[in-house]
Amino acid sequence: MTAGKTQTHRWAMIDLLKGFAILCVLLIHSKALGDSVGFLYVVNHAVAIFVVLFGLNSTLWWRDRLLPQHLTTWCGTRIKRIMAPYWALLPLWWMLALWYRPIGVSLSWWLPLVQLGGYTLYIGTGWFVTMILLLVALFPLLELGVRRVGVWPLLVAAVVGELVVAHWRLELLGRFGQMNYLVFPPRILGHVAFGMLLATRLDKLGTVEYLAGVALWTLCVAVQSSPLSPQLGPYIDTLIDLPLVVALLVAFRAMPTIPLVTPALLWLGVNSWGVYLGQMLIHNAVVYQCGFLPDLAPNLAACNFPLGDDASLGRWIYTLVLLFGAIGIIWLARGFVLAALQIRAKGELIMKAS
Repeated sequence: MTAGKTQTHRWAMIDLLKGFAILCVLLIHSKALGDSVGFLYVVNHAVAIFVVLFGLNSTLWWRDRLLPQHLTTWCGTRIKRIMAPYWALLPLWWMLALWYRPIGVSLSWWLPLVQLGGYTLYIGTGWFVTMILLLVALFPLLELGVRRVGVWPLLVAAVVGELVVAHWRLELLGRFGQMNYLVFPPRILGHVAFGMLLATRLDKLGTVEYLAGVALWTLCVAVQSSPLSPQLGPYIDTLIDLPLVVALLVAFRAMPTIPLVTPALLWLGVNSWGVYLGQMLIHNAVVYQCGFLPDLAPNLAACNFPLGDDASLGRWIYTLVLLFGAIGIIWLARGFVLAALQIRAKGELIMKAS
């Protein structure tokens, strides 16, 4: 395998980075790394990495397509790839919610309608789903803007918008609540626009870009760790993701093929959406059953997980539970889809024969 494209014309380094990012999401939810430097300044930025890659991949999709002629195709493929798996997961979440009746969750008659529309109210970590759906709806407008004025004006305007949101973050959080703040498009459009810029330079990323990315990321970490952090922290936290993505993309492109590791990361990258949805369901089930505290391990011990007194071991075990549980859900879902297709094919044959 080369570091460029796979046989299906997907950029391998993008899938490798997506695989790495989804593992980081699991580590965020399990808290296995605690508050280490690696967690704070790399792992904890997994969602931002996905947002940049959304802009990158979406630009590649639109590269040889026309607006508005292919808008229907865009919406149809996104519904199939994003909404359909999410809709399939909703009945399972409702089974959990009806069984556990979690505190703070109001199972109103209108809630299924809201959730079917993509607003993941009460679904733990589901805000990421709503955010992606909003970006899917907005991206054709961003693409149109790039075709009219170019990517740089859009990038500058979007990043300035992110910095404005960062400045007023507390007011926005207080007025609209955490979920609505997290999915607020201006909070992340700069990342999407940066991904659109990367799409135009993907085959040109090399040593210079890697060194610049590492240097800028290091500078951001230094500022975050300095006495300037209280004043500049929110703005640096907005910008640190951009050089981080550049450095990681180049690093994964240069990474030699490692038996088992490389294919596993590629698989996780290609199936990252399914892994996210699967771990989301499992994480909700564990929280409903065991409760949620800053230190998850004692809660899992109360649920008869074989953790002993080692909280760190418990977090790593929970990471594996999320990972392999999500993979199991993907395989089961594919089995059901395959069985349904086989039943449909047999039915069509019977109809033709009669």
